[in-house]
Amino acid sequence: MLPTYIFGERPEHPRLFARTMRALLQCEATALTTANAELLAAADGPVRLLRAGAWPRRAVIEPPPRSATGRPLCAVGAIVTGAPSLRAPWDAALSKCGGELSALSADRLPVVSSVVLEAAAARALAREIAVGARIEVALHRVVSSPQHRAVRLPALDVGDDPGLRVMLAVTSLQQGGAERVALELLRGLPLRGVTTELLALGRTARKELQVPPDVIARVCTKASREDRLAEIGQRALSFGADVLHAHLFSGGDLRALVASCVPIAATIHNARNGWQPGVTELSRAEIALLIACALSVEDELAAELVARNDGPRTRTIWNGVAAPEPATESAREKARRAFEVPAGALVIVAIANPRAQKRLELLPEIAQAAEAVLSRKVITLVAGSPGGDADSISAERALREAIAAHGAGERVRCLGAVSDVPTLLAAADVLVAPSAWEGLSLSQLEALAAGVAVVTTSVGGASEVAARAPGMHLVAVDASPAVYADAIARALAHGVRPSAPPDFLRAKMLDRHAELLRRVACTASKPAHAPDGGVYFVMNNVSTGGAQSSARRLALGLAEAGVRARFGVLQEREENPTPGLLSLRAAGIPVFVPPPDEDAAITVGRLLSDMDQEATRAVLFWNVMPQHQLLFADGCLDVPMICVSPGEMLFTSLAAYFEKPRAGLPYRDGRDLGRRLAACVVKYRAEEARAAAFFGTQVRVIPNGVPLMPRREQRARREGPLVLGTAARISPQKKLGELIDAVHIAHDRMPPYVLRIAGAPERGAHEHARQLRDRAEGLPIEWVGERAPVQPFLAELDLFVMISEPAGCPNASLEAMSAGLPMVATAVGGAIDQIVHGETGLLTPPANAAALADALIEATRDPERLLAWGRGGRDRAESLFDVDRMVRDYVALVREVS
Repeated sequence: MLPTYIFGERPEHPRLFARTMRALLQCEATALTTANAELLAAADGPVRLLRAGAWPRRAVIEPPPRSATGRPLCAVGAIVTGAPSLRAPWDAALSKCGGELSALSADRLPVVSSVVLEAAAARALAREIAVGARIEVALHRVVSSPQHRAVRLPALDVGDDPGLRVMLAVTSLQQGGAERVALELLRGLPLRGVTTELLALGRTARKELQVPPDVIARVCTKASREDRLAEIGQRALSFGADVLHAHLFSGGDLRALVASCVPIAATIHNARNGWQPGVTELSRAEIALLIACALSVEDELAAELVARNDGPRTRTIWNGVAAPEPATESAREKARRAFEVPAGALVIVAIANPRAQKRLELLPEIAQAAEAVLSRKVITLVAGSPGGDADSISAERALREAIAAHGAGERVRCLGAVSDVPTLLAAADVLVAPSAWEGLSLSQLEALAAGVAVVTTSVGGASEVAARAPGMHLVAVDASPAVYADAIARALAHGVRPSAPPDFLRAKMLDRHAELLRRVACTASKPAHAPDGGVYFVMNNVSTGGAQSSARRLALGLAEAGVRARFGVLQEREENPTPGLLSLRAAGIPVFVPPPDEDAAITVGRLLSDMDQEATRAVLFWNVMPQHQLLFADGCLDVPMICVSPGEMLFTSLAAYFEKPRAGLPYRDGRDLGRRLAACVVKYRAEEARAAAFFGTQVRVIPNGVPLMPRREQRARREGPLVLGTAARISPQKKLGELIDAVHIAHDRMPPYVLRIAGAPERGAHEHARQLRDRAEGLPIEWVGERAPVQPFLAELDLFVMISEPAGCPNASLEAMSAGLPMVATAVGGAIDQIVHGETGLLTPPANAAALADALIEATRDPERLLAWGRGGRDRAESLFDVDRMVRDYVALVREVS
């Protein structure tokens, strides 16, 4: 067997490399390693090269015959399937040269994805690579060189496609919600750059789903179920699939598909009672992702998997429907005539295939109760296709017996399978769904989209829809017919025309599938565990501020501890790097800056791709915009994530996001985010309980840490006035106006003093800075600007004053404590943990200038006490707030969660 090497420099090389490796395993061939100059230079016989992403149709066991010309042979395989942009040039080239590729000029030679090089040609390729040529460019030169003979060898033909390829598999194509979702994916994913194919395991038990003429859906042809499952796996490999996306398969069926080695995602289309047997018994190594059709279904999955460390990852993708215009009045009248609805009658519609959990037998009594409440004749139209199984037969019999028992033969009509659902909904006043359990009903979403109110039991994802759709009215599972009737009356009197919320539109469903299936493919191409991996920081920026300073200190400390740190930042720009970014790079810490994009999903996708380039042990969200954090947490399937809270700002920003969340992204409160997190870190004790309640995940208190300044046994008292100081960016958030007000109040009762304020105005805060200067007029206040490093400034002070809201664990006060300074601060956030009132300084109530003034007066009365407080603060900083302690705490947490 020829030695085979994989080459390529595409952005998603790991995913493409994995695809090619799977294909080689199918062919019983093995890729030795990635091609490089050293390997090729050592070739003493023919070698085979495959571009990452290409999939061979069969192995080449014997080397091709030598060229009669005496020139080294380059036997090339054409690209015969895959991306049209790659196939078309090959079709054109072969029609021109007939396979004698040496007859083509270099600019007419198509992309080479599969080739066998004789040793001399392989060594020529090695020389090209050694002088710096990209391997794909170098290979093109070697194959098109007149010193070599290039011919097409059909045995080497391959498929190739840089895009994502998904094989969809469904148990059958009978009429049903899950089958319809699979068909929508088949049609819609290609519009999002995903090549799809669909294969059904077997024939239908109910009426077949109509397959549009513009798509191809195949049915397995083998006789036994075992052989049909093997057929799906083989077809996925020959299709070049990056992911096999299964619908309605049992755990045993899915385990059989694992043999194909194609990463598997499986959608769970129903509540727990409707799960296929064994789906939660599979391991993460077998199933890359379980996709729930509703958050309630994911909650049930999580409850089943909570005790297992190796269970599959879970995510929610809400079902989605098209958003048609509600029926016009003329269309409504036409539809009612088609169904022979008497004038003035109320039309209840139920769309469900007869099954026990649908409880269709309740409809006659519900309709009867509605007639009594509304004093109107009620016609109930039941659309659904009965299957041949015992459950369907029994459910259909129960409905017909209920119709007979209530004498409702004329008022409750069983229509069977209805292909024209829009016309049925056009005739409807309300859709009623009395299900005992449900996933997320497509028929209910379609009714809302058509402007029809829905009355349904509060099961499955119904409450998730109702929270966003005024036209959805919920009743309890055990509700009486009278309760249904009252809900119908409320729905008709509501006055707001129902509509399908944007979260549940087909476009959002397709977008989410494209994003998550890509992440499945990328995640599956990486090692399952990364014990030696580093930490990936996700941040808004690394410019100025306490949070950014702490992150930089932690990253440098991690590097010293042997843990590699990398950064992905959202608001930096490569053309205008900040000092913080430059300082990280100067220290050898990589910082990835994605190009700006209006769509947060695209930006986050680039961050995820950057994270994928190296083994990563944990992700730290460090002061990240909520939408970006949620998108990253959603797409990161294999790396533990830790949210580091900057204090009140996190809760405020997340609460604001949840007021107007991104459509289709199924995270609606902190606990939805918390289910993705391995832990949350807070900076001070008072925040711990709040974070635990907000996220519902484990919380650790890890205060910030700062480098300790050299200890001085006795801080000398300088001659002249006392020097008070504070260091803060000048912005409204820092409350410097309150400090100035306090100084105004205390001025006449203080010994000679000067207050020095270090800090520059934030962007957009220059007018605020001017107003502060005007406010301080007449006081001994000096504006000294940005002072970096801050240590020389602190050495000038006798007392550090801090007022700031909201606050996390402020570094300014820690740095002052490290410098041996006494403190006066507002009792907010982490300051309460940092300062011991009466021992290292004084704490005052927030937003109380008079109390702050009193504290300044008390603190400055006794210089010796100030020195004692400073020594106590220095001791406290050394024992609790040293940067080395902070690094140790984060290293321990990362090891624990990974």
